[in-house]
Amino acid sequence: MKELTINEIDMVNGGDAAVAIGLALGFIGAYNALNEFGAGLGAGLYDGMHK
Repeated sequence: MKELTINEIDMVNGGDAAVAIGLALGFIGAYNALNEFGAGLGAGLYDGMHK
């Protein structure tokens, strides 16, 4: 994921910057949760097929 440069941050005013950061953090959190869910699901299916 690309990090914002100082110039890009300066182009966005305070309120929008806070919203953008919140959305980015929310997206990262959802992505991590999805990865963990997928890993858990994969492990569960693997265990189920290899008993």
